Amino acid sequence: MQHFGTFLALKDLRLEEDENDQMRVLEYLAIAYYAAQVARQAVEGHPRADVLRKPMERLTSGITQQALLVVNRHRDDQEYVGLMLKKLDDRFGEALGISKVPPLHAPN
Repeated sequence: MQHFGTFLALKDLRLEEDENDQMRVLEYLAIAYYAAQVARQAVEGHPRADVLRKPMERLTSGITQQALLVVNRHRDDQEYVGLMLKKLDDRFGEALGISKVPPLHAPN
């Protein structure tokens, strides 16, 4: 839950016009989103999935909403986060034994 509080702080974050800072925020959002999705998948295989599913879904939903607040503002940011998610999938997906993490986008 510590990271969720961080995301609430990111909602009001103001960045300097420094591209490195902007990229770091996007990378942090991509990693947090990826980690939440991986954890959600891991819960499904856990013996206590019935107890863990609802809290994990709330956490994953909150992280997704917070990330979308930042990422949906600019197409370049969406593309960068998509590239980061693909890199994370390529690097860790097989080792973690997970299926592909869904892209970060607002529901239709």
